[in-house]
Amino acid sequence: FFKILSEIGIAGWQSNDLWFYFVTGIPGYIAGMASLVAGIGFFALLTQFFATTFFNKSLLNINTRKLVTFVAVSGLLVFASFWMVSSSMRDPVTSDRLMHTFDATKVREIDFAFPGSQMPFFNKTVQVVGDPAATEVKIDVIRKVGGWNESYAAANLESLSYVCQLTDDGKLLLGGDISKPAWSFYPFPEISFQITVPEQQLLKITSNQKSGFSCDMSVSRVAGPVNINLQTGKIRLESLASPEITVSSNVGSIDLIEVKTDRLEATSNVGSIKCSGLTAGEALLKTDVGSIKLENFSIGIARIETQTGSINARTEFIRPGSEMNISSEVGSIKLELPELSKPSLNLICSLGRISNEFESIATDADSPKVQIKSSIGSIKVRKFKGSGKDAKQPVLPAEAPANQN
Repeated sequence: FFKILSEIGIAGWQSNDLWFYFVTGIPGYIAGMASLVAGIGFFALLTQFFATTFFNKSLLNINTRKLVTFVAVSGLLVFASFWMVSSSMRDPVTSDRLMHTFDATKVREIDFAFPGSQMPFFNKTVQVVGDPAATEVKIDVIRKVGGWNESYAAANLESLSYVCQLTDDGKLLLGGDISKPAWSFYPFPEISFQITVPEQQLLKITSNQKSGFSCDMSVSRVAGPVNINLQTGKIRLESLASPEITVSSNVGSIDLIEVKTDRLEATSNVGSIKCSGLTAGEALLKTDVGSIKLENFSIGIARIETQTGSINARTEFIRPGSEMNISSEVGSIKLELPELSKPSLNLICSLGRISNEFESIATDADSPKVQIKSSIGSIKVRKFKGSGKDAKQPVLPAEAPANQN
């Protein structure tokens, strides 16, 4: 509910319509403050009750208790009034579904652009799926919005505009915006793009979200380069074989499942990164605040970094001669490797314990080089039964590529 109130307040502040600001932002913030005051008041009363009951000690005098009770009840009444009013404005919802098709031979790139809107809680989702039977690029656009009544809902649906245009140089431009505030409190306006492309076509997928509130993107079974930059939103890549992948989200998680690439860069300022079945020649996985988890990966040169968060990595195969640098400023690090992998380990921990089950293992020239550094947090290196050989054989060459830095 706090998230909803914040979004309503931001929407009113960014709107050019002063009346829209007063009827959305100010009531939203008042209700938010009322709920906060009520919560603090009831917490104080609950603390007083436990102190008196179990310790026979009063923390608040009689006048303070009266004031706290008045504040808590008043805040609760304001909060309840706003909630009942907003609940009574459940909007009639209308939606539509529009379809666009393009000749696949004329499309070389799909570019998503969301310039933002006066309503930052305008929900946007994108799903790109490769289909081996597809011969054209098909786009399904689904829009959903509410209004005070059916007429308003229909008008708001028209204001939920979007762009779908193929340029002369083969770039398919897709995006969404709201041309004016849509008076819809619940549910929030939504627009989604469901794109089907030929699975083996070398299409470039790009998105650079410089503004706008939120957009979730999912890409699966495509063969071209992927470059996604979101301000807020989740990114999910699945079953990709791409020469180069760059994904970043300022606030949002990143999931990579069965991804094969020569070069990978995945960064998130606030959000976790999860990888399963990742095969890469060179990879950078980095978060400022968020955990990183890898399972069954095969990487030639890997940099795995987080400022605040834990790192957990486990693989059944580690390439001979590969390099892995793992670091966390604040957070624990755990690495699990097959017992026959013979890694060359360099473990550095400023504040925390180090546990290494490969201490007595002899290394050779082909031993993978692993450096783990933690400023604050424990380091654990475990071994499990396994040959250290890749059962599936990675698609990319076993030799680690030269570091281009």
